[in-house]
Amino acid sequence: MRKCDVLRLNSSIVGQRDVVLRYLEKVASALAAVGLILNPAKCRLWGPGIQGLEAVPLWPLSLSPHHIARSMPVTPFAPGHGITTLGIPADSCGGHQHTASKWKTACDATILLLDKLQQFPDVQIRHCLLRYCLDGCRVMHLLRGTDSRKAVEHLPRLTHAIRKATDNLAGGSLSDAAWAQATLPISKSGLGISDPTAEAPHARIAALGGLQRFGREKVGVPDDAF
Repeated sequence: MRKCDVLRLNSSIVGQRDVVLRYLEKVASALAAVGLILNPAKCRLWGPGIQGLEAVPLWPLSLSPHHIARSMPVTPFAPGHGITTLGIPADSCGGHQHTASKWKTACDATILLLDKLQQFPDVQIRHCLLRYCLDGCRVMHLLRGTDSRKAVEHLPRLTHAIRKATDNLAGGSLSDAAWAQATLPISKSGLGISDPTAEAPHARIAALGGLQRFGREKVGVPDDAF
């Protein structure tokens, strides 16, 4: 194997503080054995087990001064703070600010594109872009990975923008019944457009069901997490 300077990873290690620290040490040793280096500056430590006063890490007394974790930045675990991993935001201490901020950013970007969608003169192109790119599917990752109650200000706003774009397709304002019909699959005489507000509970339940089914075996998620 050709020797590399840095290994690029995008993953999360979750567990009790001492378990995570031991695992990090094993990962660093295993990578070094094949000529790879874990870059601590690209990592983040976050959680109540590592967060001390004024963001001073709570290192175990037995932790080596040269342990790789000591070189990793610590993200504050306090109200108003959070972290994003694998595209999913998480808040600390029962807060919602970080998740709400990510939802606002995602909805703002989608609404901006929905406004530009009307610039396409071809209705079929607008329909395809709306159905496959700019409806609820654009935020499905967030719908599955976060509690939509933390997006309460933004989901209705996004649904309104999608419905407005659908009105533009139809050439007039759709009634509530017509909008409900538009969100049905094409196989059921709908337009196949996904309403994020309506999809939120289904997406979240599906994600939690999948985690409950596979999380214990593959990840070791404890039963009380559900």
